[in-house]
Amino acid sequence: MRLRVFEAPTLQQALAAMRRELGPDAVILGTREGPHGARVTAARAVVEPPPARLLEVEPTAVAAALARHLGAHRLLESHRRRLLEAAEASGLAEAEAALAHALAQLGRFTAPEVVARGRWALVGPPGSGRTTLLARMAAAARLAGTAVRTASLDLERAGVRARTEALLMPLGLRLEPVEAAAAGEAALVLVDTAGVDPFEGAALARLASILERFRLAPLLVLPAAQDALDAFEIASNFRALGCEHALITRLDTVRRLGGVVGLLAAGPALVGATASPRLAHGIRPLTPAALARLLIRLSPSDLQESDP
Repeated sequence: MRLRVFEAPTLQQALAAMRRELGPDAVILGTREGPHGARVTAARAVVEPPPARLLEVEPTAVAAALARHLGAHRLLESHRRRLLEAAEASGLAEAEAALAHALAQLGRFTAPEVVARGRWALVGPPGSGRTTLLARMAAAARLAGTAVRTASLDLERAGVRARTEALLMPLGLRLEPVEAAAAGEAALVLVDTAGVDPFEGAALARLASILERFRLAPLLVLPAAQDALDAFEIASNFRALGCEHALITRLDTVRRLGGVVGLLAAGPALVGATASPRLAHGIRPLTPAALARLLIRLSPSDLQESDP
């Protein structure tokens, strides 16, 4: 029951105001008239569900809603099923929270600060955005006052050195020989590598030898626009190579995120993502809650599993 007080010059006016606000079912609790006007105290019964009912969870409804959202992203069926089962088992009533819980069960997440220091080799298939990411990470290090050295093993393709050095020049950096960069005392060492065929064993073996020789930790770089099965298999192969961390590029250019989920399920910890062409925008954190929000809100409602 909610109480309201109505004041007006006359009792009739106060009663009329009460009926307008509370309707014909209002209960008059008291009236008062005086030289300065009239006052009516009234109440209206409000039917509210008990707290126990408000706390009730409908996991089936949550799972059904998530099934519609995930269907638009073309996940591998095994990953989709695992997410739905984990979301339903979570007992959470909100779809985003349930999906975030399920994503945390599916794979690992870590903060971008993990790659702000150390000796990292950026690895991945051709065209994954490694060179641009190197410049982005170097810029972030410079802004943070962290000493950084850069090198590249991808100098055979025409124009690669010139393009990389053009990106690094405004930062006051240059490409060094890998031996010099890896032997330095900088807090952050970034080494770009040539894109490798992730399904060619000999190429992966050569890359593993280079990483071991210079004691570099691999950071897998994959674009968001990746087929779910390809992303899962590529990340699995690099994981077998010892790659424990991965980063998503060009998140701003896609609507379907099956590849991101495939990468997550393969095992490397998701460090974050780039979501802007501007180098100054750095690496964005990608938490279970953030990825759940993207999966639910990013794709338009007209996207369906059967879309061509």
